Amino acid sequence: MKQAAIPVLVLVAIVGLAILTTWPSTSLEAHHYQRFQDGKSLYALLHSSIRSGDSLEVVERTLGKSTPLVEGAAELRVQLRQEAEHHPERCPHGIYDTDTFVIYPVENSNLLLQFRNGYLINHDPAMFEQFYPQQEIGGAAGADSSFTEVVEVGGQS
Repeated sequence: MKQAAIPVLVLVAIVGLAILTTWPSTSLEAHHYQRFQDGKSLYALLHSSIRSGDSLEVVERTLGKSTPLVEGAAELRVQLRQEAEHHPERCPHGIYDTDTFVIYPVENSNLLLQFRNGYLINHDPAMFEQFYPQQEIGGAAGADSSFTEVVEVGGQS
C-alpha cells in the first residue's frame, strides 16, 4: 500500500506544479481592463495593485502597454504646476521638466500617470478606494457603472 502512495503523491505534486505554472499571473481586474479598457477595473487596479515608486515595467506588467504622452506634454506640465500651487497635496513630488507621462485609455478618455526616472510618482491609491471591478468572476456586475470621472496625473483629479 505504501509503495502505491509514493507514485500517487509524486503525480499530484507534478500536476499541482503544472497548474500553478499555467495559472494566469495577472488579476481578473487586470485582464478585464486590458481587454475592455473600462474605468472601474483600471481604478480598482490603481487602488490595489499600483503604488507610487513602481517602475514603468511593473505598471505595464499589471495594466498592459502604455502610450507615452508626447504631443502636449509641455502644456500639461505648465497646467499641472499651476494646479500644484493651489493643491500641493495632489502633487507632493512636484512637476519637473524631465518627468514623463504615459497614457492609459479609459472608455472614451485617457488617464495619465506621471513618471520620474522611470518610476511612478504623485500616485495616491487612496484616491481610487471607492472603485471596484466592473466585472467579477462569473460576469456578475460590480459597483454602480454610471460613474465616469476621468482622473489624471498619477491618480490626481
